[in-house]
Amino acid sequence: MPIVKNLATSAGQEAVNVGKNILEDVSQGRSVSEAMKQHGSEGLQKVGKKLQQCGKGKRK
Repeated sequence: MPIVKNLATSAGQEAVNVGKNILEDVSQGRSVSEAMKQHGSEGLQKVGKKLQQCGKGKRK
């Protein structure tokens, strides 16, 4: 279960970052849908990388 908890925490933090980035772009004049497409896909890629790294390797 620690892996799931770690992944959920990372996903939550990334969701906050994505929301912040979208709001910044909208305040600078970009369309909401364009900002969501860009930052949403970037956020999913970051969470995917965390998932790949999670739980691998030997314990000492």
